[in-house]
Amino acid sequence: MIQKHSRFGATLLLLSGTLAFTTVAYNSYGDTSEKVLAAALDSSLNERPASTNQLAQRRERLEQRRNQQIFEVPIIGRQSGIPVVEVTFNNRRRFPMMVDTGASVTIITPQMANQIGFRKTGTTRVKVANGETIEVPVGRVSSIDVGGAVIEDFTVLVAGAPLLGQNFFSGYNVTMRQNMIVFRERRR
Repeated sequence: MIQKHSRFGATLLLLSGTLAFTTVAYNSYGDTSEKVLAAALDSSLNERPASTNQLAQRRERLEQRRNQQIFEVPIIGRQSGIPVVEVTFNNRRRFPMMVDTGASVTIITPQMANQIGFRKTGTTRVKVANGETIEVPVGRVSSIDVGGAVIEDFTVLVAGAPLLGQNFFSGYNVTMRQNMIVFRERRR
């Protein structure tokens, strides 16, 4: 739809929601020059909205975002600058754990393992931060829940500090904010 408003030699064209301002020439009778107006209209058409296909793609992306699982988890503290969140194991026991984006696997302490019913499946050798390689128990827990993001039959290691690692949040895009961590489910 085109709407045209003229005043003092300037024309405002409203074309499909796009505003185009242009000055137009008047002939000796005070009429607008059709050529100038046509040129203004052509330039406005070049700035028109995206094609129907592009709009459909945008709508689809917005719909995917709307259906995407998003979990906002409050940061309850920091340990050496690393955010700490509350994690629930097996739907019953809650523990503070550091969110370590550099850790490939989630680690629980031996005390946590005793309290949550950890099922040992074996041992594995891991390299720790100081470069040393150690052997640690590996096993499974029934479930792990971080702010509503739940994974069942989850693999953990038993070692020193409690760390939430990549094997938990690899299915999410993770955004660290000042007082919150946002987990957005990745599309497969």
